[in-house]
Amino acid sequence: MPGSLSKRGSKRGSKRGWPVGPVLVVAAGLLGLHCATTRDAAQQQRARIDCLMLGLQSTDAARREIAAEDLGAIGPPAARSVWLLARLLLDGRSEHEMHLLILDSLGQIGPAAAVVTPAVVRVLTRHPELERPARRALQQIGPDAELALAKNVRDASDAPARVQSARLLSVGKHPEATKALIDALTKAAAPEVRSAAAASLGARGAMQAVDALRAALRDAAFDVVQAAARALARLKPDGARVLERALLQGTPGASVAASAALQRGDRRALALWLEALADKRAAVRAEGARAIGRLGGKLEPHLAQALRALLSDESTDVQEAAEQSLGVLGGQLPPP
Repeated sequence: MPGSLSKRGSKRGSKRGWPVGPVLVVAAGLLGLHCATTRDAAQQQRARIDCLMLGLQSTDAARREIAAEDLGAIGPPAARSVWLLARLLLDGRSEHEMHLLILDSLGQIGPAAAVVTPAVVRVLTRHPELERPARRALQQIGPDAELALAKNVRDASDAPARVQSARLLSVGKHPEATKALIDALTKAAAPEVRSAAAASLGARGAMQAVDALRAALRDAAFDVVQAAARALARLKPDGARVLERALLQGTPGASVAASAALQRGDRRALALWLEALADKRAAVRAEGARAIGRLGGKLEPHLAQALRALLSDESTDVQEAAEQSLGVLGGQLPPP
């Protein structure tokens, strides 16, 4: 199609969007569509949107791109196109450029596009590299998108969609969304959902989640414990106080997670950390080794022995953590 390249590389005319009036017939013909014009401006816009919606269904990728971009340029009046845009977003034929155009158009259409938020979530489970433009589009759509994400956190049929919805709720203030995240943290069966919910609660600054995050420090999944500890570290002062107690009085896993979140060593917690070195979970053993490394000062012989024993651990992450802490504390590595 003649014309210069737009900022996204599509072949376009000198201005965004199809013109109205008789020229619309020419533009529609180039799209392979059959549209009539009218003198009435409202009817012209409806006809234009009809043409572009047909363009979304074209077998030609370039025509689909043009239609998607022009519907976004129309903005809120193109609300009835959001379902077609969502279907195209999920179409296996769509490539990265097409995804970007659709997300941008949904954002420009605004609040009416909130109904297709689950489709945005679904495409992110397949194409996580689209998270930034998806976040931008959802922010443009507004509070209704946040509520749609909250509903998805609760009701999505699979864990990846719930995880992605929870991640996208790291920004926002709507109390219903915060409640959905707290419910996911306390009730979701999948640990990856609980972990994502904890992280977003911390990012949102949700002080009302402190009690739920405190309970999550006892979660069976260490990933959840770590996410809860990091979230509590962001919720000052109440969350930090919870971590101070967990550091000295929590489970070994909670104590080493608190040490990591606070980035602090404390010799009063040493017994818990030595216990963590014997945990059956490699991630707990590794974090225990790192916690000991935060103590600083002179390395006592029994600590050096405990760390050196981890150099033959079955987990390379544990081995590396032990080696790093020995180096920080001046402990000698055994001969090769």
